[in-house]
Amino acid sequence: MTTVADARAEMIDALETAGVAAGPTPGEPPYIYVAGDGIEPTRVVAGQADATFRLVMIGGAWDEAAAAAELDVLKQAALTTVRGMAAWAMGAISRDGGREWNGSLYLTADMAASRRIDI
Repeated sequence: MTTVADARAEMIDALETAGVAAGPTPGEPPYIYVAGDGIEPTRVVAGQADATFRLVMIGGAWDEAAAAAELDVLKQAALTTVRGMAAWAMGAISRDGGREWNGSLYLTADMAASRRIDI
């Protein structure tokens, strides 16, 4: 039986195993913040639903070249990690953009990943 909490922990563990700092709460960049992004009740009769998580990838502070390089490393790690996880489906990666994070401006991108959970 896989719960929402189990699915989030599974994603965080996989990203950290791949050498990326990741967690369920904001952390120091470069970092991937694994946030819940909704649940689709696609298989309620079977006691299952699809839980989606938003992988918020935060590159370095606003030194454009360095931040872009760090963000690219995070994107590649996220893509490779999710692709290797049999129970997970990968969504699109957003375009790069500036985001206020812990009082500073960082280059970030988001990626969706989902997994079937038991309800």
